[in-house]
Amino acid sequence: MTQQTPIKSIGEILDIAKGKKVKILNSRTKNSVPYLLIDTLRGKEPEFFTEDKRYTEANENDILMVFDGANSGLVGSGLNGAVGSTIGRLRPKKDIYSKYITYFLSYNFSSLNQDVKGSAIPHVKPKKLLDLKIRYPLISEQSLIVQEIETQFTRLDAAVKSLKAVKQKLEIYRKAVLKKTFEKKEGWEEKKIKEISELIEYGTSKKAEVTGKIPVIRMGNLQGGKIIFNNLKFYSSLKDIENLILQKGDLLFNRTNSYELVGKTSIFNGSDFEKVTFASYLIRIKVKNREVLPGYLNYFLNSPYVEILKKDLKSQQVGQANINGTKLKNISLPVPSIQEQSLIVSSIESKFSVIDKVEQVVEESLKKAEKLRKSILKAAFEGKLVKVVNENG
Repeated sequence: MTQQTPIKSIGEILDIAKGKKVKILNSRTKNSVPYLLIDTLRGKEPEFFTEDKRYTEANENDILMVFDGANSGLVGSGLNGAVGSTIGRLRPKKDIYSKYITYFLSYNFSSLNQDVKGSAIPHVKPKKLLDLKIRYPLISEQSLIVQEIETQFTRLDAAVKSLKAVKQKLEIYRKAVLKKTFEKKEGWEEKKIKEISELIEYGTSKKAEVTGKIPVIRMGNLQGGKIIFNNLKFYSSLKDIENLILQKGDLLFNRTNSYELVGKTSIFNGSDFEKVTFASYLIRIKVKNREVLPGYLNYFLNSPYVEILKKDLKSQQVGQANINGTKLKNISLPVPSIQEQSLIVSSIESKFSVIDKVEQVVEESLKKAEKLRKSILKAAFEGKLVKVVNENG
């Protein structure tokens, strides 16, 4: 006779204790223990330690969950040390395999992370956590389920690693295309951006509103070399921005913020809006059409030659990286004839089109892998991943 697997709530099988703020140290001492923070839950080695005896202690059989902040619901296990103040310790109080619970809580991460309380800092709702229902088989079956999850995840991780390696190679190839393209060739002139531009100017610092007629392009709207018209802010009138209306062919250059974002570019090719303007941390470059094509300059500004300039900035800057108008104007680039520029732009676009298609396939495969990961966990906690018959007596 088969025995029906019981269902338990998390509150029935786990005790919850909140982490505490303690005095922390930057290095390990003889009497200290690791101070467990969010990055530690993600697998990183502890960076901080404490000798403060008031801490909430965690051992390798405990499950740790982020309770406060944007990562609320994130879990980890197998750790020893002092529990950080934004983390909760979930300690099994019945005969249960910790990894089984850890995977179950990971499966419920989206639900716990989305359903938070607190307007400023999100928090996991304790009642929702404690009321979660879980299949509670014998610990031997829990162990088998965890083994099967990890077997399938190992295969999945290998596939994901291969896909990410393909992405890296595509990015290397993209940079190689640009590097080869902009190697100065015989007959090409060397000119500064200020020499091939009729206008280089900052955008408006006027405060934008949630509604209005004239959208203002901001840093976040420059994505993948294109201008994305979402999460917009607006102006209601042309007052103070009459001379900052974008025209087709204008190139926008992000001049500030983090090293990774400095130098992002996009060409304005028109929109459904009658008029569009741009924010002050963007620089508009209007090239002299008889000398340089906007697409040619756009690709050059994304080439490894400008990446070197950004790396120099990274080593010089303590806070935000910045390429201001003066630095931008004085960047030199090789300038072939307009006819040759047109051929170069067409060649780059052709090669990048192939790269984009492969990247799209890779991204779709990565999304499928994530869906498969969730389906594995779903099957595991519905009792469908492994078949075990429990005999009475």
